[in-house]
Amino acid sequence: MRNLCLYEKDVYGQLMFCRNGAHLQMCNQFNCSSWFKCPGSYCTPLRLVCDSILDCIHGEDEQSCSEYICAGMRCSNCTCCVPQTEICAGVSHCPYGDDEEHCAHSSCVKNCSCFNQALLCQFGEISKIFAHGVKSFHWKYVELHHCNIFQQLVTAKSSFMILSNALFIDLRMNNITQICKMNSMKSVFKGIFIDMSLNNIIVLKSYCFSYATRLQSLFLEENGIAVLIDTSFSNLSSLAFLNLSYNRLEHIRGNYFASLISPKVLDIRGNPIEIFYT
Repeated sequence: MRNLCLYEKDVYGQLMFCRNGAHLQMCNQFNCSSWFKCPGSYCTPLRLVCDSILDCIHGEDEQSCSEYICAGMRCSNCTCCVPQTEICAGVSHCPYGDDEEHCAHSSCVKNCSCFNQALLCQFGEISKIFAHGVKSFHWKYVELHHCNIFQQLVTAKSSFMILSNALFIDLRMNNITQICKMNSMKSVFKGIFIDMSLNNIIVLKSYCFSYATRLQSLFLEENGIAVLIDTSFSNLSSLAFLNLSYNRLEHIRGNYFASLISPKVLDIRGNPIEIFYT
């Protein structure tokens, strides 16, 4: 009952609590307390008010925005207003985590090193590294080398929420063999810079990077990649740098990269290319 009439979305933009919105019905008399009341309807978080997205049924949360005063902090790259109660709350509400940037957070993860907002772990089982119960993750730069993370990717549905706020993600040398259509990769692909070089990814199937809409740089060097298809890189609308060097690609088709809107660098050096189809 405590989530009744509360309109909230998860980190993937999906409606929380009841996916079908059943908890948002018959809310006309509901008191929203510290939330914004959509007239005659449900409640939305104050951070969604005047963020240029219509969250109320009739868009009342985006009306009179020229007069709206943010009683908290504005995010640096959007019009979002995060109220005081959600600043340093352990979860980023600004797209790039401004509201968690200068907070005093929990100590570093056992067996790893932390520097400001960077987390570095090497030569450890990822399940053991995070076994001591860390619940909030605020690192913007995450480096996991030789941590045998692939088994964790396969078996866990949400373990990689450790990367949910990371912008720069380095997963080199982890024996990763598959990245396509895995729920645990959703958090990985929220970054803007991802390096998965020196793994064992042989095939890139269709829509491998469906969640990576803001990814700008992707490194897949020395993986042994031998197979691409026309939709391997679909949805990478922000990608500017793609490194596929020193793999096993023999045939290259122009269609492989047709969905990339603004690529600046495509590195395919060191591949045994025999045929290049334009």
